[in-house]
Amino acid sequence: MRKILRQGNRGADVKALKQYLRSLGFDLNNMNSIFDYELKVEVSVFQKICKSLWFEDDKSILIDGVSGPQTKKLIQKYNPNNFLPEVYDDVTIIPNITSYQIDTLIHDFKNPKANRRLYGTGKIWLDMGKLHKINPLVMLCKCIQESAFGNSRWALKHNNLFGYAVTDSGPTGEAYFKSLKQNIEFVTSKVRSLFLDPDNWRYCGKTLFGIELYYATAAHNPILKAYYWKILKEMLKKY
Repeated sequence: MRKILRQGNRGADVKALKQYLRSLGFDLNNMNSIFDYELKVEVSVFQKICKSLWFEDDKSILIDGVSGPQTKKLIQKYNPNNFLPEVYDDVTIIPNITSYQIDTLIHDFKNPKANRRLYGTGKIWLDMGKLHKINPLVMLCKCIQESAFGNSRWALKHNNLFGYAVTDSGPTGEAYFKSLKQNIEFVTSKVRSLFLDPDNWRYCGKTLFGIELYYATAAHNPILKAYYWKILKEMLKKY
């Protein structure tokens, strides 16, 4: 692989980089040999996660979307088994967790002030997870990534914690909810019926990677949700 790869480059080295990120769980749309803007974004996400999750030497990692010498070292260091294996974990396994613990996770996660709107919803996440056989922490991670813990415009105005039915062309009638409870119930049931039902054409396995293949378009969606899932699991060990 060439020493430095950046946007505009072409060739087998670029394709190998895409295949590597794909193996980690990045759902890249274009698996060709062109270093396009999408790849630049995903390399940046990879760099950010390495810096924040494993506390790599800040000076050694530039968040620039360029695969240079330091990023090459990270590529050599991490693989699907030690990067974020949560992206391939079974999301239908319900952990031994209480609603109080979920509320504590919500309260303590990074910025408690930003999370106040969701505090007290632990029972809803747990009940819906058990009802639809989906790990409640996985659904919570989807909320974290898709609405910044309920602080997006659609979450604040229309109780839409997941940006559900909100597209570039505008929202549909399913984008508006009377309460957070209604939204959590609705989206959890949709994830089960659309993405975790083997009889549905969208089914690609019981993993975050499988769910996100047809759920969203950004290649880093499964990775960011796995990133938050890992953080929550580490926090849970302390309770």
